Parts: sequence; C-alpha cells; structure tokens
Amino acid sequence: MGRKPKVNKKEKLRALADYREGVRSRKAIANDLNVNIKTLYKWNVLYDAHGEAAFDERATNRPYSRTDKTQAVEAYPDGTCTMRGILKKYKITHSSLLRRWIRQCIMTMRNLRTTTRKGRYT
Repeated sequence: MGRKPKVNKKEKLRALADYREGVRSRKAIANDLNVNIKTLYKWNVLYDAHGEAAFDERATNRPYSRTDKTQAVEAYPDGTCTMRGILKKYKITHSSLLRRWIRQCIMTMRNLRTTTRKGRYT
C-alpha cells in the first residue's frame, strides 16, 4: 500500500508558486501547511530537478539500476559534479539516498581490504 503524503500535490505546487512569485514568505507558507521551512526548500529542489512529477504519489519506492547507483557514487568523489547536480542528473529523489549508497560503497571497499590471509587481517 502506498504512503499517504501529509500535503497533497496540488497544495505543494500552489505553495511553491506562491513562494517563487513572492506572494508569501517561506515561513508563512510553512505555518499554513504545518511543515518545516526545510521541507519547502526540499520541495523546491525536487521541483527544479523533476518538475511536477516529483510530487506524484507512488505505491512503491522508485527502483534504481545498479549502473545508475555506481555512476552516481563514482561521480561524487571526483568533484566533477555537486551533490545537487548528481541528484538531478541521475533523477535521485533525496540526498540521503545517495549518501546511503556512498556509505555502502565505502563499507564494501573496507570489507574487501580486510580479507584474511593465513588467519591474519591485512
């Protein structure tokens, strides 16, 4: 069963339009919708990256291919792209997801380096 958002798509789009056009402040919008100001910032970033589709309800989480995950993780330490740029390029919905992939990659690399040889860790 899908997750029910606290604020529906129509309200999010109206809030972003008001904010972008300067009709209301972020604080006023956040108070009206009973959300944190940082949430409005995240909605703005998602809207910039994915347009209105960012707020479509899904029954399941979006699947990412192994190649997309690998390319996104490899692009981050290169410094060729910012975190926001990587999120936009690979259509990743949240930065926490990319950070989790990076952490998993680091742990995998550590596990590969700490293999035992003759009963000793290297």
